[in-house]
This record gives sequence, C-alpha cells and structure tokens, in this order.
Amino acid sequence: MKYTTNERIAIVRILLEMMNVDGEVALEEILYFGQLKKMMDITKDDFVNGKNINLLVSLLVIKEMPDEKKFSVGLMLHQMLNADGKATVSELKLFNMVCDTTGIGDIISRL
Repeated sequence: MKYTTNERIAIVRILLEMMNVDGEVALEEILYFGQLKKMMDITKDDFVNGKNINLLVSLLVIKEMPDEKKFSVGLMLHQMLNADGKATVSELKLFNMVCDTTGIGDIISRL
C-alpha cells in the first residue's frame, strides 16, 4: 500500500509510541519496525519527523486516512503490540486509545 509522506510520518510516530510505551524496547519490536521501514519506504527524514511530530497530530492524520489504510495501521499496531510475545497493560491501553480515536476500532467491529 502506498502512503503519503504525512501518513508515513504519522505511522512512524504511532509505532514508536507503541514500542516505547512500556518502557522497554524489545529486539523483536526493532526488527519488526525495520521490516515496516523497508515495506513502506520510510526515509530517514520520515523517521526524524515521526519522532518529532505531536502524537495528537499523528492521530488526526490517521483518522483522515481511508478505511483500508486505517485497517492496515491497525494491523501494524497489533503486530507491534505482540512482536515481543507479551502485551503489557500500557500497550493495550495505547492500542485501544488509537483505535477509538482514529476510527480503526469501528472498522474492526464491522468485520
């Protein structure tokens, strides 16, 4: 799937937040992020901008994405959540907040 620059930056921010929310960044999370970087053609500038963008701005960008892209972001977050084999309470809270805020949860509930 092809993402715009702003969408890639927003996705980077959300994924980095998921990786860091429990205070431990696991090797598996880093490896999964590396796979996504290649798959999505995330540039160094995308990464730097993603680190610096406000989380609320990234949620608004994702909220405006078409449903197909939102669903894809939901899958990425779910995979990141489970990359290290353990889903912490803080990761689950973040996942639920992102799903509720962006409309990803509505898309999932229609499946």
